[in-house]
Parts: sequence; C-alpha cells; structure tokens
Amino acid sequence: MAGQKSHALVWGAEAPPQARDLYYPALDLDLRTLPDNAVAEMVVPGAKLFTMNSWKTEGHFNADATGRALIPRSELEHWEIWVLAVGPMGEPLGAGSFAVIVTPKAVDGRIEFVTDFLGNDWTGSVEIEVIEPTELMTTLTVKAQLRDAKTHDPATGALSVDMGKTQPRFESTTDALEADLGLCLDFMLAAQNTTPGSPYEKGLYLFYDVDGGMWRTPNWTWTWGPSIMVALEAAAVAPSLADRADRLREFALELGELSLGVVIDNPGHPSDGMGVARWDPLPEVRRGSEKFASLADPLVLAGWAWGRLHDATGDQRYIDAMRALAAAADRQIKEFGVVQQDWLFERERWLERILDEAGFGTEGLAELHRLTGDEDVATLASAYLDPLLDRLGRDDGLWDRFWYVETEARTPSENMIRGLGWAMQGLLGAYAATSKQSYLDAANKMAGIVLDNQRADGSWTFEFDRPASEVGHSDKGTPLWSLLLYRLHEITGNERHLAGARAAMEWSRGRLRRNPTDEARGGIVGVGPQSGIAYRPWFRQCCTYSTAFTAAAITFELKQ
Repeated sequence: MAGQKSHALVWGAEAPPQARDLYYPALDLDLRTLPDNAVAEMVVPGAKLFTMNSWKTEGHFNADATGRALIPRSELEHWEIWVLAVGPMGEPLGAGSFAVIVTPKAVDGRIEFVTDFLGNDWTGSVEIEVIEPTELMTTLTVKAQLRDAKTHDPATGALSVDMGKTQPRFESTTDALEADLGLCLDFMLAAQNTTPGSPYEKGLYLFYDVDGGMWRTPNWTWTWGPSIMVALEAAAVAPSLADRADRLREFALELGELSLGVVIDNPGHPSDGMGVARWDPLPEVRRGSEKFASLADPLVLAGWAWGRLHDATGDQRYIDAMRALAAAADRQIKEFGVVQQDWLFERERWLERILDEAGFGTEGLAELHRLTGDEDVATLASAYLDPLLDRLGRDDGLWDRFWYVETEARTPSENMIRGLGWAMQGLLGAYAATSKQSYLDAANKMAGIVLDNQRADGSWTFEFDRPASEVGHSDKGTPLWSLLLYRLHEITGNERHLAGARAAMEWSRGRLRRNPTDEARGGIVGVGPQSGIAYRPWFRQCCTYSTAFTAAAITFELKQ
C-alpha cells in the first residue's frame, strides 16, 4: 500500500512531494480496562506526522526526529488501527513499531496493573521501567504489531493452506445443520466491535485475518445486513437455538440501530439521501482513507435487514430510511439516467464507473414495496434496474463488470462469481417488487450459466472459468450463490436450483473452522486476489458475510 506521490499534507494546502504509507497495528488489549493515562507509541523512521482512523478523528499527530509520536487512548480502536505515516520525499519510511504505554498509580504504597486481552491467545511482550519508587511505566508490545498489507503473488503454498485437497463432508441431519447454524452465529457474534466510544461500536468487523491474527475493517456498514437477517430468524427455524433468541434479537437490534445512522441528511449535497457505505484504505488520498457514499450498498442493507427489523419491532424509522434512499435513487435516475455507484468524499466527485454490484439495490426497493404496497416503489425498481441492464447486461445472461460513465465503455464480464451474485440479487429484487417475467427469465438464464460452471465439490472459483490453482475458491461467492439458488428454487421449483444450492451450502459448511480455541471459529477462510477485498490479497481472511450467507442457506435447508 505504499505511495510516494505529491499530495497535500494535512497541515496545509501546499506541500512538497511526500513519502506516504499505511500501517496496520493491532490492539488486542481491552481499552475498557486500560487506565486513562494509557497512550500508544507509534514509531516509523522518517515519518513527520501520522493520521489515525480517519472515520474517528480529524486531527493529526506530529512525530519527533526519530519518527515517534504518542497517541492518546481516546484515538485507539480495538484490533486493527489504520495509521497513515507521512514524511518528505527522498527519505523512505522505515519499518514501524507500535506499543501501548501505561503508567499505573500507587495506591497505599502498592502498584497494581490489570488489563484484559481481547483474543484467546495473547503473545506480546511486557517491559517494566521503574521511574520512581511509587511509579512504574509499563510498555506492552501487542500481538500482530504491524502486518504487511501488500500484494502477495499467487502461490501454491498459500492456496493449499486451509483449502485442502479433499472437501470435508458432514452429516446433513437437522441436528447437524442446527449445530452449524450455531457455529456461524458464534463467529458473527465474535465479530462485533467492542471499542468504547467508537463510531462503529457494536458494529461488525468484516474480516478475521488468520495470517495477521486480528479482526479487520470495522467500517463497511452495508455488509452487516446478512448477519442481522440470520440473527432475527435463526431461533425460529432451529429449536436448539431457542435459548439464544434474546441475545440474537439484541444483537440484531444493536446492529440495526447503528445502521440507521448511515443515511446522509445534507440537502443540496450530491450525497443527500445516500448512505455511508464504507471507508477504503488509500494512502494516496489526503488522510489515508476515503469515505464512500452509495445508494446500492445501503439499499441492499435495507433489503437484507431493515424490512425484517421493522417486522420485528414496528419501528417506523426503518421505513423512513428506506424512503430516503428511494427518493435519492429517483433523483439520480432523473438527473443521470442511471444510479451512480459512489460519491467519493476526499476527491469530491462521483466514481467514474458503475459496477455489476449496483444491481443489488433493488432488494431494498422490493422490501419497501412489500412493507408499504406503494406501486410507485415498484415502478422505481424497474427504473433502477433497467438502465443497469442496458449498460451491463449481455445476451448470454451474464453481466459485464464495469460501465464507464464518461466514455460509455464496458469492461467485459470477468466471470467473477461474487459480482455476478450481486447482479442476480438485482434481478430477484426487481422481480419481487414487480412480478415482471422478464426479470425472472433473466435470473433463470444467469443461474443456468452459473450452475454449468459449478465445481464437482459444490464450489465456484473466484472467476468461475479459471482453476483454483490460479485464483482460489470463492469463499464469498459460493455461500452467496447457495442462498440465491435457494431463493430462486423457492420461486421456480426447479430441482436443479435446489441441488446447486445444497451442493454450495455443503461446501461452505465443510469450510467452517471448527477448532474450539480458534479465534476464527465459524469462519470460512478465503485465499485469492480479493481475500480482503480492498486490501490483503492472497492472505488468509475469514469474511463475516461469507459465514452469514452460509447460515442463511442453512436456514433455507431447515425449512425444506
């Protein structure tokens, strides 16, 4: 992720060329048990300043001549911390180090310091320095320290780890399915962010990084939807989980409450009525990461979660939030002829292209139509999807990957199974809202090609026409398509759809990590060109929504 380009430093509009790099220290000490005087020591030789967690703080921290800065406890987050180091060009930034320093106070002549660790297996180091007889300075160098986020080339060793040559198989009895549903829920609950005072406290981390030994990416709000969906339904379809019903409902409502805050209320601004969907780590932008507003992303969150949350609570705010998104979609379609992909807050412009995944926004419109019966919403669902079909749809039933707004050029379909799944959601959502046969026909056509390329073990590779030895199995796309095929079978009754759904579900169950002491227990490891989507390619990552989609597929199977 290194960058050595000319950019404005955070302290002024004019700046000389800079060296810039992102670092990812991990804090696995529980901030709730650290004293207020705790500070983090960040050291990067050559750095002149640092920014921290752009979604949390606006300021920056000056470094001394050695590249050292002390960061207050209030700026820290549990697990992954995003740090941008900035220095002058010509002085390459060095390897970083990260530690937490606490200075316990003496009470009745006795010094005692107790803290809790976040993980199951803390392996850091502790240094104690006597400052004076009644005061100690304790430095804890945490596990993981700084983890490389740079690209790995595809490697046989990387692909074989946790992927295996033989697909594990497990019983498909009701008891076994319910046990695996519980295992998935364990992972989702473990992914909840516990950082006190964080904007994303009680939200979900998107990944557990097996190679890094840390939870990562707390700020992709749209991905919380599948976990909410499953948490609200699990106990009803799995009697063995009945004793967890209250906690699962609480979990879903916590996520739902936090997710309502994504809708942007800024009249006159291009992003008004959209939702803050994610932050991406980008060393080339001013503060090292960028906020993205989207319509498709919060609409699919609404489709997965907000309608069900309204059903569970009667809370009108979920319908109001969906209406705000629908109004913004209507406005963009009238202005541009098609919904835009993202508004980029640092660069203050629209993303230059529209992706196949924009299709899945119809899921939220379908839910709004279900809840309100408003036929204008059904009309909007067609107005939303039809321009995307015109720009990205293909005669063979697949979608192309990108459509460029200025040039109207297309990037041909990459056969990327996850992206095609998002497009499939668009077709299913539009059909649910309108009952138009053309959308169901298109869904059947796409499903036929996808099923033609399903592997014998039930999986798909990242690009379905390329071997796993080159691109890896699709740890995200396989459980997603399992769920989509269950949904399609519910409409069509086509036994081929059900067989494909079951095969993909069984593959996903076989990949669940099962060691009771494993931090990623219940996760599905992915190794490939988008292991961590925005970063960490070819590192072992467990994506939260992969597990949630597996759980959702299991709930469908339990209802068969």
